[in-house]
Amino acid sequence: MAHTLRVCLLLELAGLVLAAATQVGAPARPSIRVVGDAAYPPNLYLNSEGRPAGFDVEVLRLLEQRTGRSIAIQLMPWTQAMTRLRSGQADALMGINRTPEREQEFDFSLPVLENQAVIFVPYQSFVIRSADDLRSRRVGAQRDAAVVAHIRKQHPEVLLREFETAEAALEALRRGELDAVVCHRITGDFVLDKRNWRDVFKVVGTPLLEAPYCLAVRKGDTALLQPINAALHDLEAEGRLKALRDEWFGRDYFLDFEFERSSSFRLLHTLLLGFLGVAVLAVLVIVFLRHRMARARRRAESADQYFQTLIAGSTDMILVVGPDRLIRHVSPSVKRILGFETDELLGRSSHEFIHPDDNHRYEEAMADLRRIGMAAIEARFQSRSGWRTLDAIARDLTEDPLVSGIVINARDITDKRRRERVQQATYAISEAANSAQSLDALYAAIHAVVSELMPADNIFIALYDARRQTVSYPYWIDANDPVPDPEPLGKGLTSYVIRTGTPLLADEQTLNSLFGSGEAEKLGSPACCWMGTPLRIAQQVVGALVIQSYTPGVQYDGDDLEMLTFMSGQVAMAIQRKRVEQTLADEREFLSVILRSVGEGVVAADPDGHVTLMNLAAERFTGWTSAEAAGRPLGEVVVTRRERDRAPVADWPARILASGRRPDATDQLLLLDRNGGERIVSVSGAPMRDPANRVMGFLLVFRDVTEKRRAEDNLANALRLESLGLMAGGIAHDFNNILTGVIGHISLTKMAVPPQSEAHQLLLEAEKASLRARELTSQLLTFARGGLPVKETAALGELLRDSAGFALRGSAVRCEFRLPPELWPVEVDISQMNQVIHNLVLNAIQAMPNGGWIAIAGENVELTDTDGLPLRPGRYVKITIEDSGLGIPESHLSRIFDPYFSTKSTGRGLGLPTTYSIIKRHEGHIAVASTVGQGTVFHVYLPAGSQPPVSARPAAQPVKPSTGRILVMDDEDVVRNTAQKMLLRLGYDVACARDGAEALEMYRQSVKAGRAFDAVIMDLTVPGGMGGREAVRSLAAMDPKSRVIVSSGYSNDPIMSDYRKFGFADVIMKPYRLEDLAKVLGRVIGAAEKNKETGDRRSGDRKWGG
Repeated sequence: MAHTLRVCLLLELAGLVLAAATQVGAPARPSIRVVGDAAYPPNLYLNSEGRPAGFDVEVLRLLEQRTGRSIAIQLMPWTQAMTRLRSGQADALMGINRTPEREQEFDFSLPVLENQAVIFVPYQSFVIRSADDLRSRRVGAQRDAAVVAHIRKQHPEVLLREFETAEAALEALRRGELDAVVCHRITGDFVLDKRNWRDVFKVVGTPLLEAPYCLAVRKGDTALLQPINAALHDLEAEGRLKALRDEWFGRDYFLDFEFERSSSFRLLHTLLLGFLGVAVLAVLVIVFLRHRMARARRRAESADQYFQTLIAGSTDMILVVGPDRLIRHVSPSVKRILGFETDELLGRSSHEFIHPDDNHRYEEAMADLRRIGMAAIEARFQSRSGWRTLDAIARDLTEDPLVSGIVINARDITDKRRRERVQQATYAISEAANSAQSLDALYAAIHAVVSELMPADNIFIALYDARRQTVSYPYWIDANDPVPDPEPLGKGLTSYVIRTGTPLLADEQTLNSLFGSGEAEKLGSPACCWMGTPLRIAQQVVGALVIQSYTPGVQYDGDDLEMLTFMSGQVAMAIQRKRVEQTLADEREFLSVILRSVGEGVVAADPDGHVTLMNLAAERFTGWTSAEAAGRPLGEVVVTRRERDRAPVADWPARILASGRRPDATDQLLLLDRNGGERIVSVSGAPMRDPANRVMGFLLVFRDVTEKRRAEDNLANALRLESLGLMAGGIAHDFNNILTGVIGHISLTKMAVPPQSEAHQLLLEAEKASLRARELTSQLLTFARGGLPVKETAALGELLRDSAGFALRGSAVRCEFRLPPELWPVEVDISQMNQVIHNLVLNAIQAMPNGGWIAIAGENVELTDTDGLPLRPGRYVKITIEDSGLGIPESHLSRIFDPYFSTKSTGRGLGLPTTYSIIKRHEGHIAVASTVGQGTVFHVYLPAGSQPPVSARPAAQPVKPSTGRILVMDDEDVVRNTAQKMLLRLGYDVACARDGAEALEMYRQSVKAGRAFDAVIMDLTVPGGMGGREAVRSLAAMDPKSRVIVSSGYSNDPIMSDYRKFGFADVIMKPYRLEDLAKVLGRVIGAAEKNKETGDRRSGDRKWGG
C-alpha cells in the first residue's frame, strides 16, 4: 500500500512539473509527419471510414500525448513511404522492422514490440517442417517485407513469389499455387481469424526472422528521435505500451528487453521519498523498535521453513555439494526427476552418478568453479530407471558460512534432448531420401539414424502389398534369422502391427501373453524385447519398422517406442519417395532401353528436315552414328529408293510434315546405308505436335523386312519341299515294303544254293544292290522328314572309307586317310552318317573342278567346359575333312548351313543344312574354317560310344534253326508272306494278321489256349486300321510279359529311335534280310529265356533258404 501511494504521488508531481514546463512560454512546434503502409493489419490498416487505424495508430496517439506534438498520419504503399522518408517529405516511418541493412540508412526508435516472420503451411502438410525444407519450394511473401530480403539472401534456392498482401499470399496457398507462405506472425494470425482459417493453416518450425518493430527517422535526425525515444521509454516503464500490446495481441507478445527509469523520474522519485521519509520517520522508528524483537523471532522461526518450502516447490533439482564432492543436501524434487529418495543420495559422491562418457565435462565444470566461481554443465545423471540428461548451473559458495559448499541447480532436459534428437533424426532421414542413390542405400541410412537413438543391431523394414496381401522384407539385419521370403500377411508380430496399425512394445512376458492368447504366432528366434511401429502413407499402413533384442541387458521402453513411432512417418515418406523415384528412373531407363534395343530404326527430325535423334537400329541401318547425323539434312542420312525401279524417294518427308500422313507406298522401299549396303524396309511416319497443335518435327520408323522377305521365299520353298517330302516319304515307305520282299526272297534263295556256286555270288551282288537301295530310301526319308537317327555303335574308320570312296568314284580328286586304329567307336545312325560324309566329300569335290586332294583324319578328344564348344563335357571323336579347293568367302561362312543358301547355279542349298541337322540330332557339332584360294576344313565332333562297334559291312552269318511261335502283323501281303517264309525257314511256327485288332484277337486266343506267342512282329502304321503304336499298349495290358518287335519302312518316326519308351522290346527296319530277322528274334527270345532261367534260380534259392 505504501509503495502504491508512493508511485501515485510521484506521478502526480511529475505531471505538475511537466505541465508547468509546457505552459511556460513554449512556442508552438510543427506536427510530426508519419507515413506507413495500410497493408499490414492489425498494425496498420484503413477502417471502414477510410481512416488510419490499428495498433500503430494508437501508439502514435500515445506519443502525441506524451511529446505534446501533433502527429499527421498518411498511409500509402511501402515503397512510396520509404521514398518520402528518404526525400524529407516525411519525418518518420511507422511499422518498420529494424534490420542491419536498414540501420545503415535510417535511425530507429526503441521497439514497441518484437516482430516475427514465420512459416505458414497447409494444416495437413508434413513435407515442410523448417526453413531448410523450403529449398526448391514455391513460397509466397508480402512485397517489400523485410523477410523478402532475408529469404533472397539466406535461402536463394527458394522459388519466391511476392504478393501485395499477406492475405493474398495465403489465399494462393489455399488454392494450391504455393507450398508455403512466410509473413509476420501478427499479420498471419489476423488473416486466419478474419477468414476463419485456423483449421486450414498452421505454423511450423522456428521464426525465419525476429526483429524489433520500431519507428524510423532519417539518419542523424536526433532532434526528433530523442523525444520519441524518451516518450516510448516512459510509456513502457509505466506499462501503457504493454497494456496496449495485451489489448491488441494478447499476452503472448512481449519485448525482450527491460527499461530503466529516466533521470528526471529518479530525481522526482528521490525527492518524494525524502519528503515522505521525513514525515513518517518517527512513526517508522517507533514501529520498528516495538516490533523488532517480535519480527526477529518470527524470521528466525520461519526462515528455515520458508527456505524448505521454496526448494520443495521448485521444479528443478537443487543440490549442495561439499568441497569433498559429497552430497550434503538435495531437494525433494530428486524423487520426481531421478526416482531416488533424498536419503539415498546424501553422503555419496556426486561423481559416481555422472555417466562415464561425461566425466570430462564434470571435471571441466569443477575447474571453472575454482577459477570464476560459476559453471554450467550438461551431463547424463544416473536415475533409478536409467540415465537422465540434466542441464545444471553451479555456484561456488564454499566461503559463505551459511552454505559452505557448491550449490547446483539442475533441470531435467531429457525429454527436450530426446525431441531434438528425434527432430534431427527426422531431418537426417529426409536428407537421406534426397541423397541416397538407391533404396538399399536409403535403408542403410535409416538404420544408421535409428542406431544413433537406440541400440539397433537387429532391425528390419517390412513392406506390405495390400493388393497381393503379402509382406516383403527389403532390409533385414538380424543376428539369428535369415531374411524371409515374401509371405502372405499372417499372424506374426510384424503382421500384427501391420494388421492393427498400432505400435507394439513387448518384452518376454508380453510376447508370451500374445502367443498364448493366439493374437500372434511365434516366428523365428525368440527375442528378449521386440518393438515395432507401422509405416503409414496418407493413413494407409504400408509396412512396419521393427527392432528386436536378443540380449537381456538391452531392453526398450516407452520413450524408445515413442521416438520410433515419431520417426516412422518420415521413414514411410522417405521410402515412398525413393520407391517412386526409382520406379520413374526404371521407367525412363526401360523406355530408353526400348528405344535403343527396338528392332525398328527410329529417326526424329525437326520441322526443317534436319536429324535430331536416331536409335541404335537406325544407326545400323543407315551407317551413320547419332552424333554424326545430328543436324544433317534427312535426305543425306536416310537414302531410299523404290524397290521395283530403284527410283529415288525424296519427297515423302515433306508430305508427312504437310499432311501428317505416311506416304502412299504400294512398294516397299530400299534403304541404302552410307557404305552402299541395301536392305528392304517398310516406312511409317508421324508428325510431332505441341499442345497448340503446331508441328515440332516428325518421327520416321523403318522396319527391316529383308529377313521377312527371305523367310517368305524360304517358306514358299519349304511348302514345295513339304509336298515333295510327303510324296518322297510315301515312295520310300512303299519302296521299303517292296525291298522287303526282294531282299527276303534273295536271303531264302541264298540258302537254297551252294555258297561256292556262281548263283550264290550273283545273289550276294543282288543283295548288296538291294541294301544300297535301302540306304537310298533312308536318305530319301531324311530329306523328306529329317528322320531321327536309329543309332547303333559303329567303327568310324570303316564307315569313313566306304562313304568317301563311294562319293569319290569317277572324280579326279585323290583322298588321303589318317585314321588311327585306336579310334573310339561312335553311336550313330549308319545310314544318316553315310549321308553326312557323302555330302561333305561331294562338297569338297565340287570345289576342285580341276582336281586336287582331300584329307580325312580322325582323333579321340576329351572336351571340358573350357574348350569353348557348344557341347557337353565328355569323350568325342573328331573328324577333320580338309580340301585344297577354291575356299569359301568370309561373308558366306556364316550362312553355308542356312537352308537354300547356295553359290552354285545348279545347287538347291540343302546338302550342308541336312548335314548340320543330322549332326545336331546326333548331339554333335560341326565347324568350318576356310581361306579363299587355299581350301576349306570341316571339323565334326561325334559322341564316343561305350559298346564294341557293329561292322558297317556285316558279313553273312550262318543262320541257325530256332523254335518258337511268332505272330507277324503287317498290312502288306508281300511283307507278310515274305516274313512268314523266312520265319518258317528259321524253324519258327508262324501266324499272320493284317492289322492290330486281328493280331490282338489271335494273341488272346493263343493265351487262352495256353500256347502264347514267343514274340510278335508288328508294322508301326496300318492305313485305316490299328497299327503297332496302338496295339502294343493293349497287348501289354493283356500280357505284361509279351515281347513285341516294331517294324517299319519309316525310319524317321520317333518310335524307331526310342522304341523301348513306347513299350517295344526291339526294332527291325524294313527291308530286312533273313540274317537280320534271325538276329533280332535271337536277342528278344534269348533275353526272355535268360530272364526266365535267372528267375527260376532265384526262386530255387528262395525255396532252399526257406
